[in-house]
Amino acid sequence: MKKIILTFLILFTISNGFCQTKIQKKEALLVLNGKIISKEILEKIDPIIIDSIKVLKNKSSTDKYGEKGKFGTIEIYSSKYVSENLNKNQKIIYVLGGIASIYTKEDIEFEKKYNVKYHDFGCIAPTNFEEYEAKNKKVFDSLSKEFGENWQKEIKVSSMGFSEWKKEKN
Repeated sequence: MKKIILTFLILFTISNGFCQTKIQKKEALLVLNGKIISKEILEKIDPIIIDSIKVLKNKSSTDKYGEKGKFGTIEIYSSKYVSENLNKNQKIIYVLGGIASIYTKEDIEFEKKYNVKYHDFGCIAPTNFEEYEAKNKKVFDSLSKEFGENWQKEIKVSSMGFSEWKKEKN
């Protein structure tokens, strides 16, 4: 039910303009699983398959997406949505951030350097917590194979399952 309400709010926000002035209509950038999408693609997505939604405003949006994110960004994540247009080589690291999500310059550099995307659930853990920890552990294994151990010093410590994974590897 929560996802349906969030989806309704997003569609309502988009249809009324994310930020609007009397001069011109401005819309938020839409991103699905790390890939920029159109409003038309968003409208075709079944709300039931949406895992989470994150709204970036102001500096956090432009820091991550540049000029494209100047009117805000709506990031949508779905483990069930598959499209040939999405970057299949990019990995997602799930994070429990806290009340206020913090996205730093170092996070952006880590994402670019290691071809990953952070997805921050904020302070609300997903009900299938273990599933996301398991997904992260696969990403951690992949990063170790490809980059050795250096990435471990740069990753967000709030990445789900990272501490446990590290203990298992030592």
